[in-house]
Amino acid sequence: MELEVCVIEAKGGDAAALVKAMKDGGAASLESCEGCHKVTAMQGIENPGSMLLLVEWDSVAAHEAAKGSEPFNAFVGAIGPHIAGGADVLHYR
Repeated sequence: MELEVCVIEAKGGDAAALVKAMKDGGAASLESCEGCHKVTAMQGIENPGSMLLLVEWDSVAAHEAAKGSEPFNAFVGAIGPHIAGGADVLHYR
């Protein structure tokens, strides 16, 4: 199992809307990707305009393979309007 760790800056500093988008379907879409086991999204405390996204994957290869799939595109569609820019993405084992 490998853990993807992302820090995402919310558009307009509204991380609450970003976390809500995850709860309203973004997380379920991502969890339906092959090789994805668990998704957790949390709003920052020291930086409340950011969201921490933790995703448990079978492997980094599974994460890469999921990109472009229908469920992954649905995840991006759900949260995309709430993201200020790119995200810092790292994987851990």
